[in-house]
Amino acid sequence: MRLAVHAMLLCAGAISAQNLAEPAQIADLAKLLEPHIDEQRLRCTVKIVKPILDYAFRFEAGYSFQLPLNLYSGPGHTWTVIAEVTPQAGKGSPVYLFNPLDLLKVDKIGANMGAAGGYLLGEGSYNVKWLLLDDLGRACRKNWQIAADRKGRLVAMPPHTVSALSLSGPAQAQPYTDRGTPLRLTVLLDAAPLQVQPIGSELKDAEQSVLFNGLIGLLERLPTSSVRLILFNLELQRELLRRENFAFSDLDGVAAVLKGLELGVVRLDVLEKPKGHVDLLASLLNEEIRSPSPSDAVVFLGPQERYFDKVPYGALDARSGNQPRFFSIQFVPFPRWVRAPAPADGPLDTFGRVTPITTGDFDTISKLVRRLNGKAVQVRTADEFEKAIQAIELSQRQGSRRAGR
Repeated sequence: MRLAVHAMLLCAGAISAQNLAEPAQIADLAKLLEPHIDEQRLRCTVKIVKPILDYAFRFEAGYSFQLPLNLYSGPGHTWTVIAEVTPQAGKGSPVYLFNPLDLLKVDKIGANMGAAGGYLLGEGSYNVKWLLLDDLGRACRKNWQIAADRKGRLVAMPPHTVSALSLSGPAQAQPYTDRGTPLRLTVLLDAAPLQVQPIGSELKDAEQSVLFNGLIGLLERLPTSSVRLILFNLELQRELLRRENFAFSDLDGVAAVLKGLELGVVRLDVLEKPKGHVDLLASLLNEEIRSPSPSDAVVFLGPQERYFDKVPYGALDARSGNQPRFFSIQFVPFPRWVRAPAPADGPLDTFGRVTPITTGDFDTISKLVRRLNGKAVQVRTADEFEKAIQAIELSQRQGSRRAGR
């Protein structure tokens, strides 16, 4: 199975998705991107975010900018950011993206304010024209060139293409072209924070993006005959979403669950069960162990957990016969690109520093997977994630050979 979808909104802070221009808007946007002799200059500092491969194996690139707070007084001010991204190869047509911003919703950084945005790229070189226009008619402009190159390794987007970032793009099936035996797959997506957060917070956009992209990347890289998807949260001690026969149309539901997850609500039933997270994990695993038609592979996908309990041996059913192989892939800490779009000169405490959940990889989930003779790994980059996925496929091929399939 392969999925072709746009990545979710990425990065911490006031990072926002760009809107893809409609054909009727292009002429006006192109005209605005050309400098005017009598235009007023807007003082701003622009930082280019170079392309970095995300966990859905698409290049994410963009910009961040800062302006002095004293440029504005009173409420009601707005910005419009416009970008023209043109592939250099062949006769590539420019792609126009724009983003309206309310100054009340942007980040304040000391005496400055700032925001950031981005887009998705296939491999290739691109020219970028960029404009920040405020409601007073002032303009800040910057042009640059960028190159996205993975040196022949697979990228999910076609070369020399540009797409907008969005919370959940249209899902389109693509044939899986790699050779391999399709496997029956269960994905246990751990919908939890990737970094230490204050009580009462929701999943940050960056955390939603990592989890969502990781799911896409896993399913696009593995040949599957069926997929069972289960979203869960140990802090809430409950299952959030289940799809027995995962389909492309279910991706929007996944995005909605991640976006709407509330971690600050402390329920009485959770307080009454201090080991309820252990019971939940045991229940999820026993369901896979008992299944009359077990999956070939069960993959935990998510962050490092903040739980370190040992699950009692009696809590898990005895394994017999044809049982799935178990894996855990943990994203820790944030991949490098999450910090890259920090507004220029922003304080590290606000934009650049990530406090991981743990300092080791022996949380409750990792311990369980190892006890089941499975493999638990941590990944920090797309390349490490790809190697972890390849290990799952290799294990499937070896298991098929042993079973004579």
